[in-house]
Amino acid sequence: GIQEHQDSRTLSLKVHLVQFSPLWEDKEANFARVEHLIESSSPEPHSLVVLPEAFATGFSLNLQVTCGGEPKQTQTFLSRLSSTHKVWIMAGCISADPRGALGRNVAVLFDPEGRYVGEYQKMYPFTPMGEDKKHMAGQEPKLFNIKDFRLCPLVSYDLRFSELFRT
Repeated sequence: GIQEHQDSRTLSLKVHLVQFSPLWEDKEANFARVEHLIESSSPEPHSLVVLPEAFATGFSLNLQVTCGGEPKQTQTFLSRLSSTHKVWIMAGCISADPRGALGRNVAVLFDPEGRYVGEYQKMYPFTPMGEDKKHMAGQEPKLFNIKDFRLCPLVSYDLRFSELFRT
C-alpha cells in the first residue's frame, strides 16, 4: 500500500500474498511448497510475505497433528525462510496453548533477520465447524510495526466482527 505523510514522503511496502491449497495435515510437504513458491517469486528484501491461515496443515482440528512439534517446528521454518529471503513473514499457524489442552489459531510475524516479532491469536473461532471446541479464543487485537506501517492482523472468521475494526 502507498501512504503519504505530512512531509510529502511517499512510503511503500510491497506485499506478497501466497495463495495455495495446503496438503492435508502434511507440514513437511507444505513447508516445501511454500519455500518453492517464495523462491520462484523472488520477493524483494524487506517486503511482506503473507501465508494463509493454518498453512502448514490445512484447517484441520486434529490437535495431535496440528500441535505436534509446535510452535518450534513451524516457527523454525518461518524464521529460516524470513532470514534467507530477508523478508517479513506473517503466517497462520496452529500451536498448543501452554495452559491447557486446546490449540491456538495464530498469525505469527517474523522480521527479515528471522526474529520472532509476535503473534495475534484469532478471537472468533469458527463455531459452525467446531473450532471453538478445539482452539482457545484470543483476547485482543495486536498491532505490529513493519517499516513505516502499522499492521493489525485478523484471522479468517474474525473478519465477520466489525467491532475488531473499530477497536
